[in-house]
Amino acid sequence: MAAEFSIQHWEASYYHTPKRKWVYGTLHVYPNFIIFISNPDPKQALKDLKISFNSMTEIRKATTGLIYSALIISVGRTQHWMSSLSNRDSAFNVIDHFWRETLILTSKKPGSHSSGQTRLGKELLKVAYDSENTLQGAAVLLQKQGEQLDHAAGTMMDLHNDLDVVDNILVGLESWLGKWSTKMSDVPMEEPVMIDKNNIPQVLEFPMLYRRVDRKGGSIKQNQGLLRISRDGLYVLDTKQRLEQHFMQRDISSISVLTPWEMNVTSCMIGMPDLIYSIMSVKLINILKVLEPMFHRKIQYEEPPVHCMLPADTDTSKSKDVIEEKTFSSPLEELCAQDQAQSQIHQSSQVVTEAEVQELDQVIANMKSMALDIGKEQGEQTKKIDALTERWTLPTFGCRKIRVE
Repeated sequence: MAAEFSIQHWEASYYHTPKRKWVYGTLHVYPNFIIFISNPDPKQALKDLKISFNSMTEIRKATTGLIYSALIISVGRTQHWMSSLSNRDSAFNVIDHFWRETLILTSKKPGSHSSGQTRLGKELLKVAYDSENTLQGAAVLLQKQGEQLDHAAGTMMDLHNDLDVVDNILVGLESWLGKWSTKMSDVPMEEPVMIDKNNIPQVLEFPMLYRRVDRKGGSIKQNQGLLRISRDGLYVLDTKQRLEQHFMQRDISSISVLTPWEMNVTSCMIGMPDLIYSIMSVKLINILKVLEPMFHRKIQYEEPPVHCMLPADTDTSKSKDVIEEKTFSSPLEELCAQDQAQSQIHQSSQVVTEAEVQELDQVIANMKSMALDIGKEQGEQTKKIDALTERWTLPTFGCRKIRVE
């Protein structure tokens, strides 16, 4: 078995469409797929259902019989119903988080279809992905530049409005008191504040699932949110970036790493109950790389929980979990496997495989779409710059001159 640890599991029931009945079992979540393992019952005779995240198209909440909560997992036009979950919201959040983040990592990773790649195909894909990343960086910079232009236009309008108000005030003062003057010595001078990169704090954010737990094992449902890491400590934010909990750096007692996807952050205060938050994320390895320099003495790597480990007496060759089964029940399957291996050797001898051509077409299509959007954005920004130039070079302030002594 290739994967020995499941991220999380729940007792659940699956609707078997051919027999039109509910089958009871356990729903497991792995890093790249989910699998439903039915309970050992000769009457059910249902094979284990495995759904990879790459093949999933949608996951949503529903109800069965207008009463019972359920989940609908779509694979193309096929819908799989899961019900009898102890906490449907937690199951939905966990599956949705790992499904979305896995798709993002797969789409951003060059050469994600590594099976049957050729040398020339790899080089072409590398060049294409590098060009796409460069174009993405230019698009991001152009977007920021557009936001700066919008802000400059708004500031220019505010200046015009303020100058109109000043003109009216000066007219009123002249009519009452006559012309007045101001000395430069009466105007307080302030030293400019210089800011460099070292004065700007580094803030990193990672998508994650969080829940508050206690020593007795009780827990609240898992919620989706963001983990913000800065010099001030850890910020637990919800999906709307509202603050849920702030762990100051000195208040964190320990960080226990349970699995490659889950850790517990503990804060022990005298006279108060311990505050423990469970953090689960696809990018936990990246989070730990950031936390290591800050909490290298407080991070503890513990043994994985019992429910995530395979039993000691489990025979992986006979296990129902069909993650990567390499045994053959008949000589025909072995011949088919040999034929598949030969086809892979034949693919390696090709100049460029069909999968690589399709991937190149997809990358080029994305680059074409981004180039069109960039051209449109450049045209709009040129109009904004021309409008700003006209407002600055041809102003009608109407303000009277102030004699400065």
